[in-house]
Amino acid sequence: GLERNICYKMVLSTTVAIVGGGIVGSSLAYSLSKLGIPCVVVERNQIGGGATSMSCGTMWYPGPLAIHATKDRQCRDSMHIVKELHQRSQYDFEFSQPGSINVATTLVQGCFLFMAYLTGKYYYQHDVEFVIKPYVKRLEPALSHKAVCVLHYPGSGQVNPHKLTQTFVDEAQKESDKVTVFEDTTIQDVTYNAQSGFTFKLGHNDDANTVTTLQSKFVVLCMGVWANNDKTLSTKMNLPKFHTIPVRGQIWTVPVPSTTNKIVFPMESTMHWMFNRSSWPARSKVTHAPVSMLQSGQGKAVIDMQKYEESINGDPVRLTTHYYGKVVSNGCMMVGGMRKPVSFSEIDGYDEPDPFDHVEYEQVNAKIGELYSKPEGDIKGQQYWTGLMPFDIHNKPFIGTVQEWTQLHKQSKAKCTVDCHNRVFFANGFGPSGIMCGPGAMQALATRIGEETSNITPNNE
Repeated sequence: GLERNICYKMVLSTTVAIVGGGIVGSSLAYSLSKLGIPCVVVERNQIGGGATSMSCGTMWYPGPLAIHATKDRQCRDSMHIVKELHQRSQYDFEFSQPGSINVATTLVQGCFLFMAYLTGKYYYQHDVEFVIKPYVKRLEPALSHKAVCVLHYPGSGQVNPHKLTQTFVDEAQKESDKVTVFEDTTIQDVTYNAQSGFTFKLGHNDDANTVTTLQSKFVVLCMGVWANNDKTLSTKMNLPKFHTIPVRGQIWTVPVPSTTNKIVFPMESTMHWMFNRSSWPARSKVTHAPVSMLQSGQGKAVIDMQKYEESINGDPVRLTTHYYGKVVSNGCMMVGGMRKPVSFSEIDGYDEPDPFDHVEYEQVNAKIGELYSKPEGDIKGQQYWTGLMPFDIHNKPFIGTVQEWTQLHKQSKAKCTVDCHNRVFFANGFGPSGIMCGPGAMQALATRIGEETSNITPNNE
């Protein structure tokens, strides 16, 4: 009649430990599996169930609207990977290519859109079309007469982010029997030895009596906004404070006319994003960081984490309005409202919605009403939720080793010379573009890791 608590221990050995099972971590596992590199994905919740599941899942080529050419290349590669996955997989992750349009409603926006067209067509070599007013209605009948011109990307697509993330993991395990996935799993401890590599102690939320010991040669942190918030990893690996800022975005689903068939991006939003930053440091370009959280260093805008926390813990200010459209299966369009940074101490409650902002809600609905022919009064949001996006302070996603990151940002030498930092990769800062460019970026990272593993032999550990 005595009850016993028996602890079961498992020991696994792999080449790459991937921390985080969102779109970045899952697509990395997929690319590694195609190269035959063993890996283990460790996710504290469900695969694709965190911030990834709350994204819109839009895939397009930003071209001239991208901050740098690397992002454009990553987006191209991501589309190629997803299209190939769609053809080979039996899973339906709701991939389609309805095309997208950037809509200009003023002559100023139209001039900017035309310059974007020339850049996209002749510099980035995109399949893109510039359509003027007499022909706009033929392309998208649902748009209102206020549409002066549009930039049409025929190849733009959309996916179900949650299903795509799960498909990447499932296909990775089909591709290779050396891919293991742990869900509802936390990292309780980690140690590093130059000979044996990393040793993780994993606890399983659904089975307190099972403890897994995981040994790996490399670690890739694909943790999104939680990159600075895992005390175990930060302490044990002596990680620096990364420049990843959690930004909360509100999203509604708004009914649109049944004739709508394109993904819609109002140009007003893009121009507001790119130019309405009078209170922002010029060098920070597209960020959500107010001056109070920045300090000057080496001619660059460098985040001051302490000032960041102080500014956020006060009264957060919404810093930009950004709205966009994506047609979903139920005839609604996803609409993003204003964004604001969130304190690192509060990100665990990311799935808790903000207090309902009626003013913002009405503003966004009014904008959608102007964009479509349907009367404004009939366009009302049905529901809304919030998600967190990992923005880099410079809006330049970083993919590389922690050692490279610390050297790039001139962190202290003590942190640069930690033995394990050349074996820990960091992939973050994609902001709202994880679906668009994450798979392509992780394909490149998988290739680099493959090159790194070939340099590791028993004699030069």
